[in-house]
Amino acid sequence: MKKIFKFIVLLLFLLTAVIVYLAIAHPTIITKTALKPVIEYQCKTELQATKVWKTASIFMTEDEQQQSLSQVCGCVSEHATDDVSVKELIHALFDEQAKNELVSKAITNSVRGCVVQALNER
Repeated sequence: MKKIFKFIVLLLFLLTAVIVYLAIAHPTIITKTALKPVIEYQCKTELQATKVWKTASIFMTEDEQQQSLSQVCGCVSEHATDDVSVKELIHALFDEQAKNELVSKAITNSVRGCVVQALNER
């Protein structure tokens, strides 16, 4: 029983060490993997709530709306984490409020460029 407990503790310690190492050595991998789906979902939610989107979407079909949302928010989720520090990332991994603040900041910092990019591609 003691051996199993020691093994589990050792395994958890090693797993934590690997996660911390990856967060420090390769922050973009951890950042994008952990936050990309959250950022994309929140981007779509926030974008659909804006007056600009509501006005522009009147002139789009449902498919065009979904394609535009995916294009803009996919871009946002790709670039939003470019300026995220390791300290912010580690804090966001363990604190829900910090994660929400980081996601909001990341979306705000990248959405304008992605909208312009999407409009230029049309």
